[in-house]
Amino acid sequence: MIAENLDLVMFAALCGEILIGFPVAFTLAGVAVLFAYLGFTLGVVDLGLMRALSQRIFGIITNQTLIAI
Repeated sequence: MIAENLDLVMFAALCGEILIGFPVAFTLAGVAVLFAYLGFTLGVVDLGLMRALSQRIFGIITNQTLIAI
């Protein structure tokens, strides 16, 4: 049940923690790490995809349009 609605639960947790008053940067990082672990334990997320994270970040920060934003 929770595996199918993991995205909705994550969004609700994010909104809830921001409404409680946690700083946004810590809330985004904490919710992301918590739900990545939860998704891995439920078999929804493959942690092998994390190897490509540095390449994706480099591609985003070198994009001229996104630098302007």
